[in-house]
Amino acid sequence: MQYPDSNSNISIRYSFDGSRGVALLRGEITTTDGRTEAVNQNVWFTFTRKGNDYFLHSQTAVSSTGEKTVSPLLLDTLPDFYLRANTPFYLSIVRLNSDTWQFYTSRSPSIFCRR
Repeated sequence: MQYPDSNSNISIRYSFDGSRGVALLRGEITTTDGRTEAVNQNVWFTFTRKGNDYFLHSQTAVSSTGEKTVSPLLLDTLPDFYLRANTPFYLSIVRLNSDTWQFYTSRSPSIFCRR
């Protein structure tokens, strides 16, 4: 399977509370042919934590704009966890100092966050 090339400018805000959380995705994806699509996803999830490892499971994943279907470009770009309910996702979150964290979805950093 081949996916179209694209550039993404997406921010993800995670909030964890007890065994539940929410991820808010905002931004846009632009394909090399100039087509731009907004990203406005809200994902409610449950999770368990072992040290720096977070095991998330999406409960509800919806567009904040009310769209009922997920566009093919989003399906090709984002992990299913952010687009569909009942999908597992793994994160390792390492705090580097009081203002920065690194998020891993494998052995290499996926996201660098700064307050």
